[in-house]
Amino acid sequence: MKRSMPRFDIVGQLGSLRRYAQSLTRDSTEAEDLVHDALVRAYERRGTFRAGGNLRAWLLSIVHNAFIDRLRSRRSEAARLEQAGQLADSSTQAPQEHSVRL
Repeated sequence: MKRSMPRFDIVGQLGSLRRYAQSLTRDSTEAEDLVHDALVRAYERRGTFRAGGNLRAWLLSIVHNAFIDRLRSRRSEAARLEQAGQLADSSTQAPQEHSVRL
């Protein structure tokens, strides 16, 4: 006997997901991207949703976690770029005498 997956009413939750993402990002385009990424995560991890659980709270926590992941990723990228800039500033130019001799 097959056990059916619980049916998700995600369409009914889109408004609250968008509002929460907008409050986190303060940018409508980025909020839409965040909601999209969160819905993809929710679909991929739909097996972890407990039957009878609060779907709205589960989806909002996924939006929040996706936002935190993006924030950490951007901070890490900025730190890498800053470090690369410092390394580039401290490096010296290679002498090009060999090309002159040729």
